[in-house]
Amino acid sequence: MLRVGDILSGLLEWAPASLAWERDNIGLLIGSPDREVERVLVCLDVTEAVAREAVERGAQCIVAHHPLIFHPLKSIRTDTARGRLIEMLLRERISVIAMHTNADAARGGLNAELAAVLGLEHPRRLDMPKGMLRKLVLRIAGGATVADDIAHILGHVPDCTWSSHALTEGYAVEVLAPAFRLGDIQSVLIRELGAALRDHHVLSVEGALPGYGIGVAGELSDALPVRDFLARVKERLGCASLRTTPFDEAMNVRRVAVSSGAGSSYVQAAIAAGAEVLVTGDLSHHVFLDSADDILLVDAGHYETEQLFIRICAEELRRRFFDGKQKIDILHTRTDTNPVWFM
Repeated sequence: MLRVGDILSGLLEWAPASLAWERDNIGLLIGSPDREVERVLVCLDVTEAVAREAVERGAQCIVAHHPLIFHPLKSIRTDTARGRLIEMLLRERISVIAMHTNADAARGGLNAELAAVLGLEHPRRLDMPKGMLRKLVLRIAGGATVADDIAHILGHVPDCTWSSHALTEGYAVEVLAPAFRLGDIQSVLIRELGAALRDHHVLSVEGALPGYGIGVAGELSDALPVRDFLARVKERLGCASLRTTPFDEAMNVRRVAVSSGAGSSYVQAAIAAGAEVLVTGDLSHHVFLDSADDILLVDAGHYETEQLFIRICAEELRRRFFDGKQKIDILHTRTDTNPVWFM
């Protein structure tokens, strides 16, 4: 039987915890890792309505994008909405996992999916993690087949590259990988190489980690008239309306940046990346005012730019737990938790 801890481990393989903003609160927030799971409900926000849905649909675990508990709790009073919700989840023995900024920054995560849905090609991250690259240097006894052996061992390990060269005796192999992959890579190499592995050590590598990070810049395959591009954003993200800076009706859009959720921190990064447009959410009056001459800002809504999480997270769970061992049910929430109405 799968347990909550198995669900969490699988999700963290997709979106490692080290990718999260340092002040974020991700992981298992309510419940026990030993709780058995047959059904998981994926949502954006954990509300009382979502918790009731989990009970009604028989889910033992909720996976949410936004953390239910973010700021430290000084009390849990059941005469408040938050306290009642926590009490209900504990009473019904429903565990809650949050995958927030780590899912934003993951390869194949929320920002990457937002860019893909809007049709961006040649994606590159606006803000890549720093200080997370490592080089594993190994000295291996053996002949000319060493490179083939390494390729066989590491061929299915994500996010790593390697090179080798001959020494007077044996071969030297260098593996470049993110720090969060290094433990698994070391374990598999030590196990598979056995006595042929003479020694190994790890070096930190300066620079950013490609393929990960917040925000994405890319290009449309063909430039679109600005009104057509805005119509695409509304249609593909299900927006009731958009807020934008003033624009020239004759403008054509080709270079676009996106940042899911609240993206005001990435306006300058989008400009530096050469984007003509930034699609994001939660932009203030003064952000619009200060950037009107530099880039077309499109506020599509916090919820609207993040609701893709439900689908991509569910797909990751299915990929990891339906292939092989035990089948569990992965449910998309039916509850609309968008806190903003347009009248």
